[in-house]
Order: sequence, then structure tokens, then C-alpha cells
Amino acid sequence: MNEAVVNVLKRSRELLSDRSKWTRDRFARDGEGRPVSPTHESAVCFCALGAVVKFAVTKDVEKLARRALETVVGNVTKVNDERTHAEMLGMFDKAIAEASS
Repeated sequence: MNEAVVNVLKRSRELLSDRSKWTRDRFARDGEGRPVSPTHESAVCFCALGAVVKFAVTKDVEKLARRALETVVGNVTKVNDERTHAEMLGMFDKAIAEASS
């Protein structure tokens, strides 16, 4: 798969490995916990898709990275919002492995 997509997945996973930088129910939040755009300078924590948006250099790369996650788990939002932090990171691990092969 596209090297840019693998890069976005790896950077997103690395960011979200710090539990304090992960959020649920919104793409991103600022330091006060308010919802903000994942690309806004005040964003400090992100959901899985918010992290992808943050690191994707183009809409095409964003779409392909999202598709790579969906391929391994189906509903990315459901995994992010309803599963554990470890399961969310596992989703990235599987997508990175698939996209790298």
C-alpha cells in the first residue's frame, strides 16, 4: 500500500499510544476538553479518525488510511468509542501490518 498511508497509520498509533492523547465521541479536544478540529493548533487529544485527519497530508491519503482501518475492524468509530484503549491500538497494529504487506 501507499507509503504515505502507512506513515499516517504509524504516526496516529504512536500519538494515541499515550492514553492522555486519546479521546472518545469527538474527533479531537483541546486542553479544556472542548471539541475542536483535529487540525486546530489547540487540539491535544484525538480519536482514531481524528489522529488520521491530523497526520494525513491529503484527502486521498486520509481516505485510504481510513479504509485501511475499516478493512480490519469494520466500524472504526465503534472500536474507538466502545472498546478499550488496547483494542483501539490493536486496530492500528492490524491495519499497519496489512497496509505494509
